[in-house]
Amino acid sequence: MKAETLHVITENDMFERYLTINDPAAIEGMETTIENAIKMQGAETVRRATLAENYSFSSDTKMEYPSIAASGLIDKGGPRINLTQKSDMAMRELEELQKSLKKFHKDTHRRKCNLKAELEELSLEIAEYNDALDNFEQTVVIEGMDPLTQRIPAEKFERFMQESLKASTAVVQRYRLRQSTLSAHLRKLNETLKHKKEVGESLHAVDFEKLEIENNHFIKEIDARTLQLIDLKTMNGGANLILTNQKKFLMKQIAEIQEIQNNIDETKNKTEQLELEIENAEEQLDKVTAHYESIKEMTEEYKKAG
Repeated sequence: MKAETLHVITENDMFERYLTINDPAAIEGMETTIENAIKMQGAETVRRATLAENYSFSSDTKMEYPSIAASGLIDKGGPRINLTQKSDMAMRELEELQKSLKKFHKDTHRRKCNLKAELEELSLEIAEYNDALDNFEQTVVIEGMDPLTQRIPAEKFERFMQESLKASTAVVQRYRLRQSTLSAHLRKLNETLKHKKEVGESLHAVDFEKLEIENNHFIKEIDARTLQLIDLKTMNGGANLILTNQKKFLMKQIAEIQEIQNNIDETKNKTEQLELEIENAEEQLDKVTAHYESIKEMTEEYKKAG
């Protein structure tokens, strides 16, 4: 029961916020009507009857708000909001809440940055004040005190104030120079931003149509180049196949040539060996012939002598 009551209260709050944003005139006098209904019936559900159940929506989810007093919706009841219409209202309310949340986060972040900057500035000021106080006490109160009179001479105080004023003036000048530099940089950025806005405003639908035509032309050219590339890849594949076959044939021919060369080398070696054998045989033949001639001469001499 508590969950249902909480659901009804949440739903009524959502309807009330929706009406407050989209049609404030529809909820004029609603609080008085709700109070009277609560007094008469003593139930929280009357709020739902007056806000949710007693309104009808057109087909385009636009709310119509009939008169409560004229129609007697509190006592008799009226047309109910269907689930689609409730979902549409919930989605619109959710969008509004998201926008409010984003705005809240943005404002909070900006405020946080400002407060952080102020805290840093205060911290720097406190540190500067402490340094100035320590310097004053060390320079004027401690070191500037006359040991005889136990008083601080006015010259010490004046010199300290003049030096402090000079240092402050130098710091202010540095800050002014820094500010002028930042102002010039900001002015350049504003001019750049203005130029970009002018360039953006100078663009027309014709320019985008021209770019679209150029893009379509380039896309067609890319497609044509792609087809050419595919054809070249196909031709390259066929050429690679032919090249592979020719390489195989060449390797076969090289192997045959190598075999023939080996046979030639072997035949050449055999020929050289045969030539050596022939030379040896000729030498032996010459020796045998010479020996035969000598024997023949000796035989003839023996015959003549006998």
